[in-house]
Amino acid sequence: LCQFPDTLYDLDMGIDFPEQQPLPTVAEVLALPEVQAGAPDLAAGQHGLNKPVRWAHVAADTNIAKAVDGGEVVLMTATAWPDDPRKQAVFTDELIAAGISAIALELGRGLDSAPDQMIRSCDAHSIPLIVLHHEVRFVQITQRVHQRILSAQTEALQAREEVHKMLTELGLNRSPVD
Repeated sequence: LCQFPDTLYDLDMGIDFPEQQPLPTVAEVLALPEVQAGAPDLAAGQHGLNKPVRWAHVAADTNIAKAVDGGEVVLMTATAWPDDPRKQAVFTDELIAAGISAIALELGRGLDSAPDQMIRSCDAHSIPLIVLHHEVRFVQITQRVHQRILSAQTEALQAREEVHKMLTELGLNRSPVD
């Protein structure tokens, strides 16, 4: 019910608005064909699979924690991974402190498995650590994730616009809502 001056309106107009899709979860990102092409294994953080993914970001170096705002899936190759175990620990802890939702680590180029310290840290904070055993195209993953997020936002904006138009028309015409 909505109150306009001197009139009470029932706003249940029977309009079928598209449901606003929530942000994709880490589990949904993991299920994408583009991710599945990398023969993924969940190495840690199983309890975090329902975390929402706000964005996908590719890590080119160890300064990535400064570039994220939280809620991202960070996609990285061994090239971005530090060699020194102490730097590995700092790098992982900085990513976790930045509030990321998950890490997808593509093996290869000298990295045959996820480092034990990274697995322990991700598990301790319920951050899913997805290990990709085959090379994937990160651009395809980011496009798919971003497409899903933007599509949900567009649908929500369109539904809001429809309600706004209807209420504006009713207000200008001072018509009761039936």
